[in-house]
Amino acid sequence: MKRIFILILWCTVITTVYAQQEPIEQNENINLYAFIGEKISVNEFEQRPSIEWIIGLNGDSAKIENIPFDQGFIAKYKVIANIFNKLETDTIEFKAFDHYGRPKFVKNKYVLLYLSFSEEDSTYYHQKYQFDEVKRHKGQWTGKDRKSLKELFEIKKNGVFKNRGIF
Repeated sequence: MKRIFILILWCTVITTVYAQQEPIEQNENINLYAFIGEKISVNEFEQRPSIEWIIGLNGDSAKIENIPFDQGFIAKYKVIANIFNKLETDTIEFKAFDHYGRPKFVKNKYVLLYLSFSEEDSTYYHQKYQFDEVKRHKGQWTGKDRKSLKELFEIKKNGVFKNRGIF
């Protein structure tokens, strides 16, 4: 009897883990990844001003100093479940920028995050200010107002991400 219980428990765990790794929706032509993440670390990094030289129409040159107005952070999260497109890793590191200080998503242990990948520097970047608080409710992940993960994603997809030209 004990062996049967352990076998059933093991099968349940394996099924649950596998089910969490398959995204609700997939479209590799869209540079967006949505996933439930568990916070591992979030550390601020120093951004240095960049210098750019421009040449005016009259031939004069001018030095422009670009000063960053956002604080930069390197975040590391455990991938709990893929929601849109599949991150092929169990942990993900990405950069996040916030004009108001620490990003609000760092307050939560679990959060639905939205990232895009830059081929230019092979780095994932957080879609600025976009996240959803999530929690477990009766064994399922839901938003703080008990919206399903699909509903949360559809709201972002048809709202802010459509306006940003991602969809």
